[in-house]
Amino acid sequence: MSGSRLRPVLLPVIAVAAITFLGQIPWALPGVFLWDDVPMLAQSDLYTSPARWVDAVSLSLGLETSYWRPLATTTFMLESLVHGGSASGFRITAALLHAASAATAFVLLRRLLDSPGAALLAAFAWALHPAHVETVTWIAGRFDLLAGLCILVGLTLAPRLRWVGVMSAMAFLSKESGAVFVGLVVLWSLVLRAESASTLVEGLRQRWKLASSAAIGVIVVVVVRFERGIGMVPADWGEPLDRMRLVGRTTFLYARNLVLPWGGVGPAHHIDRPIAGNDPLAWIGLVVLVVAVALAIRGLMRRTRWGALLAALLLSLAPVLQIVPLDLSGELIAADRYLYVPSFFFVALVAHLVVVAVRQRSEVRTPAIAATCAVLVALGVTRVRLVDGWSSNERFWSWAAEMAPRSEIPLMNLHAALVAKMWPDADRIAEAEETARRIHALSPSFANCHELADVLLSAGRPREALGITSLGLKQRSRDARLLILHGRGLIAMDEGRQAALAFNAASERARGTDPVAFESIAVEALAGRAEALFMVGEDRFAAEEALEVAETRFHAAAFRGPSVRAQILRALLHAGHDERALELLGDGSMISPGRWSALLELAAFTRGPGGEVVAAVEGAARGHGMPEDVALLLRAVGNRDAERWSVAADLLRQVIAARESVEANPSTEASRRLGDAIAWDSLGYVLYFGGDAPAAEEAFAKALDLDPSNAEARMHRGALLRNTGRPDEALTELERALDDAVDQDNDQLVQMIKKQIEETRGPDGDGDDEGGNGDEKGVDENDAPASDD
Repeated sequence: MSGSRLRPVLLPVIAVAAITFLGQIPWALPGVFLWDDVPMLAQSDLYTSPARWVDAVSLSLGLETSYWRPLATTTFMLESLVHGGSASGFRITAALLHAASAATAFVLLRRLLDSPGAALLAAFAWALHPAHVETVTWIAGRFDLLAGLCILVGLTLAPRLRWVGVMSAMAFLSKESGAVFVGLVVLWSLVLRAESASTLVEGLRQRWKLASSAAIGVIVVVVVRFERGIGMVPADWGEPLDRMRLVGRTTFLYARNLVLPWGGVGPAHHIDRPIAGNDPLAWIGLVVLVVAVALAIRGLMRRTRWGALLAALLLSLAPVLQIVPLDLSGELIAADRYLYVPSFFFVALVAHLVVVAVRQRSEVRTPAIAATCAVLVALGVTRVRLVDGWSSNERFWSWAAEMAPRSEIPLMNLHAALVAKMWPDADRIAEAEETARRIHALSPSFANCHELADVLLSAGRPREALGITSLGLKQRSRDARLLILHGRGLIAMDEGRQAALAFNAASERARGTDPVAFESIAVEALAGRAEALFMVGEDRFAAEEALEVAETRFHAAAFRGPSVRAQILRALLHAGHDERALELLGDGSMISPGRWSALLELAAFTRGPGGEVVAAVEGAARGHGMPEDVALLLRAVGNRDAERWSVAADLLRQVIAARESVEANPSTEASRRLGDAIAWDSLGYVLYFGGDAPAAEEAFAKALDLDPSNAEARMHRGALLRNTGRPDEALTELERALDDAVDQDNDQLVQMIKKQIEETRGPDGDGDDEGGNGDEKGVDENDAPASDD
């Protein structure tokens, strides 16, 4: 093709690609890892390290599924060499791929419509469709994005049989739904030459070579994946009538999001199963599907372009209409990303009908152009509004939870986002706990109490967490994850022997499950057992053996989870293996965000006020955003627990000074006062055990002045009053502390205060007439105030 003939096509192609790419960049640069992005790319190097490419392409996606998408995962590895695996880098690549798809869509639409202007408007309508926000903005949407690009490019190469087979294989290597390319290439050929075929059968017969070439590509991939031991998704059809209603309901959802994307597009589409027999949307969807199939058959028999386009639309939707059981995510049985290819045929169908109408009646040309421009503006505005929801984990999952309030998946991820910060404030902890309780309420049989137990452990309430895990284990004794949480709670309560038994049970219970899942749990259980044994200090040989096996299996595993890494690091800290701990720590990028507080506190406890490991852990934590005052507080807590009273007191004074030096902000004043109260309470605690009771009493008074409802500080002050010979004042203080603890629904603290009250009243119940000389530990070490991490 000469330059003069190429220029009219090339310039619009470049314009479509450039505008589509630049329009996505503002939301690509502030990149954030969401949902599957986190375990797949942020917390693992399986798909980002060239050294692990063989594992990445030979294992199923996520290691626990029947999905095998080596082409898409290889793109993650290649681009990581360029941008280092940053979220913004992945999103920029997605924007480039979408721009390439939009340019390819323009080429296809130009052939279909035989009008550059109409093709340009239609290409922008497809590129701006709000249903694509998920595919292009979410990094894990790469599979649909790449498969869609391969399908569109394959359609442009349809006359070349060799390339058709190659693009068919590439689409299927990107995502399983790429298999529909076999039929799409034939239907697109019919679209372009619909009127030339004397009969439908003859037209299909003329295109058997195209279908054969595409089928060969799919067959090759299927053979390879089965040779790798990765089968297809097993079918679970369920009750036929329920399946039929599900097909109708998903048809309605997808039709609505294609035609009217305003209000229906979003990250979660929830449906209660089984679907009620009187669900009107299910039956409306079935009617729409039956009518669409009938129209497609009629159009094909009459050799019309709209018939072939409608057939292509239905074929591209078929894999996700639940005609076959693909709802692996439970209640979330539909996803916007599945519309990436179907939306092209939808836009092509609408554009074709509009162009035909304009050519038949020229007077509708101007209104049609005006209406198209208005639709483009509406699509663009909606897209901008939706994309913002994908820029924050908390905002995204709050949005998803609103769309699917009865689904566990958004709530579980919202909970994870809330606890991901290493220093949640009181409001954040409360919100995380509320979300966890909502999850737990969806399944009263303790099938999903993991999040609630985890947040209670993060909030420094191990006794309550153990209550939850104990009840859960009565009903789900083989739940390995629950046993690991139970072990963590026992370690927090200094019950090393019982924790070792729980971790042993977790390893045993995991046997017989998926081997990869077992490996992850087994390694974490081994490391937990090692930590528990090091705490007990009676069988160091067994602890060292468990730790060595855990490290070996961890480094050999295909997926190295951040929680497992953090658990091994905890065991290394207890064991005193500084060099190995530093090697595992690295720059901290592979450590679970929610573990930094506990790791820094533990490092300070085991290493003293200084040391290379403490400095490395604190440096990594601060590098991930931990404020100075929080880091100092955690070091103080570690030294306090190790009874280094003077060191802890000095650190707490630095905490208070650091917090006072920060400029006051009226919007956060309440949270700041609570944090200051915790710091003063902690200072009072260490001053008392450091032998300075008067200064401790002043510190407790300061804490209560900042937060009068601080039940822990009031309990500590009451114990101090008892031990300094003022039992009546102590009882008054402890009884008020009890009322505050009851109001706060803190069962663990309630029991601790009741114990203090009993000790203060003495055997006769009239108060401790002996007073106290300050030597007995009325301010019990187990009653230490929780840090605000």
